[in-house]
This record gives sequence, structure tokens and C-alpha cells, in this order.
Amino acid sequence: MWKENDKKVLNSFLKWFAIIISIKLAIIFFFFLHIQNKTINSKQETKQIPNFCFNEKCINLEIAKTPQERELWLMFRETLEKDSWMFFSFDWLWKHSIWMKNTLIPLDIIRLTTGYKVVDIVSAPPCKQEDCPIYKPNNDNLWAIEINSGVANEIWLKTGDTINLNI
Repeated sequence: MWKENDKKVLNSFLKWFAIIISIKLAIIFFFFLHIQNKTINSKQETKQIPNFCFNEKCINLEIAKTPQERELWLMFRETLEKDSWMFFSFDWLWKHSIWMKNTLIPLDIIRLTTGYKVVDIVSAPPCKQEDCPIYKPNNDNLWAIEINSGVANEIWLKTGDTINLNI
């Protein structure tokens, strides 16, 4: 038979044992939570910024994915960073035309086809009036990149070149 004192000691022991186990489990839980957060943050930090590279020069890309984003292009923007260009992805291979309405900065328009081959480069001045020229390519294209005017020439990019596109 258990003596009353033995029961108190056992209850006290079990109480402290449960507290210690709970603390250890909480420490383990927060340790794994911390490791998981570190892994998620690490993956976010190493996420590749969309860019394209040519002749060892890599340029960050802003991407216009939706029809609404493509429609606005670079309209009303007063500046475009020299190392930050706009990338436009079309839904099918075709001769996609581009116009410069409400575009305030001069641009080079680079059109690409399958394999990221350059099929067209056009220099386009800003157009602030209603009647702006439409730039029609001679070849089908899937993508377009708009960059500051003259940059394509600076990096020696020409029709027929293939670029390294990391999206």
C-alpha cells in the first residue's frame, strides 16, 4: 500500500516531470520552427531575379505578363534604370506590333523568337501626341524587351544574336 507521503512525492515528481517534458517539447518545437523559417528565408534570398545576359552583361528585367501590363508598357514613366529593362511575353508566335503612345523616354525595342534569338531591334523616340507610329516587325516574335535607347548598341547586341534569358 502507498503511504500518503509516498503519494505526495510521486505526484510532485510527476508534476515536475510533466513540466520538464513540456518545456523540452516547446524548445524542440521552436527550434524546428526557427529552422523552417531560416530555410524559407534562405530560399527567398536565393530566388533568382529575372534577367537577361549578353556579352557578360546582365540586366534585371521587369516583367509584363498580363494583357493590361503589356498595354501600359512603359507609358508615363519618366525614367528607366540603365540596368533595369521591361520584358513582355506574348501568348503566341506572331508579328507583334508595338507603339510608343504616352512613352516619355526613348527606347530600343528588342524582339525575340524561339531560342531567345533576336529577330528585330528598333530605336523608338518618345511619343507624347495622339498619333504615334506603330513599330511592326518583319519576323514573328514571342517576346519583346524595351531598354533605354542606345544600350543595345553599347553591348553590341544585333539581329541574329541569342541572349541568355533567366526568368
